Amino acid sequence: MHNRSMIFTPRHMPCAECGSSVDAHDETMHLCARDHLVAFTVFSLRGSTATFGTDLAGWLTTPPGAFETWLAARTVRTAR
Repeated sequence: MHNRSMIFTPRHMPCAECGSSVDAHDETMHLCARDHLVAFTVFSLRGSTATFGTDLAGWLTTPPGAFETWLAARTVRTAR
């Protein structure tokens, strides 16, 4: 018979900031490596980056998007 009241506590847990495996029982402070932090941030944004083009195209059809398109074109014309 299994004891259902036992709780398994993993030895390593992912860091919430960079995703690195961190010893959960180690009392020392974990410092995120910059490359892990950047890679984890990019990975967490993968859904947003995948739909960016479609989202932008939709927004450009709205009144604020149409205004920004007009303003950008005007700015380019007057900069020449």
